[in-house]
Amino acid sequence: MILEIVISLLAVAGFGRVLWRSRIVQVARGTMNATMAGLSAMMDGELDDDAKELAVRRAGFNLIFASFSIFWRFFIAILAAAAPIFLADGIGLVSRDAVFKLMLRLDYIVVVSVVAIVLAEIFRRR
Repeated sequence: MILEIVISLLAVAGFGRVLWRSRIVQVARGTMNATMAGLSAMMDGELDDDAKELAVRRAGFNLIFASFSIFWRFFIAILAAAAPIFLADGIGLVSRDAVFKLMLRLDYIVVVSVVAIVLAEIFRRR
């Protein structure tokens, strides 16, 4: 059981680290800014229809590119999380099914989430 916990925590840490290092939060904020720019342009009564169309089109393209940007960052994070699990299974250290079963337990999800939030808040304040 200890090995399953260690491997699962390595997977969670890998996932979080890749998301953090890939700056996915900043990309998501940029996506929201592009969305707000498009909505603001649509609602702006001072712009003519051509200017509104141009602003909405630009915002739409920005959203499409941002979606792909978020997707590949998330995909790399999933690979980083899967690596320790499948590596440990491949060398016969622990079964991947046992690790996945542990990681899907409600108590595991709650405890790891709370600890991750507390750690993130501690690092954010430094």
